[in-house]
Amino acid sequence: MFPRILVTLDGSPDARRASQLALVLAERFESRVSAQFVIDTRVVEGPAVETLAPLWGEMSSRPFRAEVMEAWTARGDETLAEFAGRAVTAGREHVERHLDVGVAEEAILARAAGADLVVMGRRGEHAGFGRHPIGSTVSRVLRRAPHPVLLAAPGPADGGGNGGGDGDGANGAPAGPATAAAAPPSLPRVCAVACDGREPSIRALDLAVRYAEAVDGEVRVVAAGGDEADAVLEPAQRLLHDHGVPWESARLDADPPEAVAEALARWKADCLFMGAFGRSRLHDLLLGSRTDAILEAVRVPAFLVR
Repeated sequence: MFPRILVTLDGSPDARRASQLALVLAERFESRVSAQFVIDTRVVEGPAVETLAPLWGEMSSRPFRAEVMEAWTARGDETLAEFAGRAVTAGREHVERHLDVGVAEEAILARAAGADLVVMGRRGEHAGFGRHPIGSTVSRVLRRAPHPVLLAAPGPADGGGNGGGDGDGANGAPAGPATAAAAPPSLPRVCAVACDGREPSIRALDLAVRYAEAVDGEVRVVAAGGDEADAVLEPAQRLLHDHGVPWESARLDADPPEAVAEALARWKADCLFMGAFGRSRLHDLLLGSRTDAILEAVRVPAFLVR
């Protein structure tokens, strides 16, 4: 189902969770795996470098930038090598490793064009502080990705904090890759689908059905709202009946984030399928993003489809 999987790495705990999930899927689907580490030029050449350089007595930030680039290159090589070692243990011996330099989302989207699924952590190492459930790079990738994106579940201490990044070294250079031991995730099989009748959610439902068929899983569909939401569920129910996968559906009279969270708990679903950013950026800016709100409310891996 996913012949080619791309996993993005940055050394953060979120990225490590994504890499573990990518290997679980790759083993099940016998996928080719590509791992990508991006050295973001905005970090290497950004204001922090300009500010810190004089502390080393440099007349210019240019020598300091070279040191930062060297440190990030070593970090990237180490992170990619560590993942490749884990991939061999998981039976994926041929991992393509890509150490790219550029604007992070542009580099990821360029690699994503050659993949069937992109697996990412919710918040990267440079996501910063605050309660935003996904990092800005992830958000930009989701809005433009040509294929589905799978976001790993958040960690036990995330909860809208700073995203759990490893942090930078005191001299502006990156710290080492995350090495905290964690139990590998299991293959998700109980698939909840957030359905709102829009094209992205219809495509998410189709992906969930195909995924459930491939893993002998089950599909659970939830629509949020009053009686009008029944019209959203009817075509989804017909599709599920035609495919013959085990399924249930429910209409919950609540806002979408609360409805999805309640459905996940009710059905003990271990993954979520949903459309990503079905409204305009202006709508999201003025009234908030439904995608962000749902992701903040759930703590399972989420397949997002444009």
